[in-house]
Amino acid sequence: MTVFVVSASFASTANAQELPLELSWEAPWGCPNEAEVREDLRRAMVVRPGVVLQTLQARGTIVEARGRFVLRLETRLGDARGRREVHAQACHDLVRAATLVLALAFGEGVELRDEEPSPPPPPPPPPPPEVTPPPEVTPPPRTPSTWRLGIALGGGIEAGVQPRAAPLGFVALDVLADHLRLRAHVATSNEQTVSLEPARARFRTLSLGLVACLTSAPSRLRVEGCGDVRGAWVRAAGSGTANDRDATAPLLTVGGQVAAVLSLGAGFALRLAGWAGAIPHRPEFELERVVVHRPEPWNAGASLELSWSAVVREG
Repeated sequence: MTVFVVSASFASTANAQELPLELSWEAPWGCPNEAEVREDLRRAMVVRPGVVLQTLQARGTIVEARGRFVLRLETRLGDARGRREVHAQACHDLVRAATLVLALAFGEGVELRDEEPSPPPPPPPPPPPEVTPPPEVTPPPRTPSTWRLGIALGGGIEAGVQPRAAPLGFVALDVLADHLRLRAHVATSNEQTVSLEPARARFRTLSLGLVACLTSAPSRLRVEGCGDVRGAWVRAAGSGTANDRDATAPLLTVGGQVAAVLSLGAGFALRLAGWAGAIPHRPEFELERVVVHRPEPWNAGASLELSWSAVVREG
């Protein structure tokens, strides 16, 4: 709509009581209220002689977001609907924006005065001391979180579960955030043999684990501190006895680990980890009525892995 310089010879300033305006207004303390908006609209808007305005329904809301103020104004005039969103550094700067949107929403027969914006009203008196709100601290802009899914393949060595320190291989699935790693992994160890001539026992371990890590700030080199829970199944196969048989015993390890992660780019990374834990339950394995193996009350190990991850969600 075109804005004209309006003189009192052919138009009159709108009166706040005469305006067919149904206004719903919500704003934080210290921001313009409904009365201020209506008063500014009365000063700035003129209605041409003989024009009968339709009733304008409007709803205005001011919210604070990231150190700025946002005015959301919805209007309805008959079947015509409108929605505007205005941003400003200062809350009182939104008064004139609301006036302009409301005046234009009335349609034909309404014009705006060509005048300087009225100065903002003085701030309201402070509330009583006993109800003085604490000073507002504008939070720093929130950095969107990045969520990634990843897979890792690696190998290492572990002591305490089998008769001797045993090489192992594993595969892991990761859920990664800026300061968090959640992991599920499955690992298997190399077979080891314990001889008790002429009999012998062969041992192999399969384990499933859950790991939760807190990580340092995102960078090329990150450090992680983790909690580690593993369930393992130790399988022993006897041979050279009068009654050869197999036995499988479960055990649980609870501990922690520390790791260093080096980003290689394109989603790839190298992770070097060391861990230690306790084994509360220690099954015994007998061969010819002789205990040939019992896990230590602790386990410890180290591993090196290559992983790849991709972004699945931001924000």
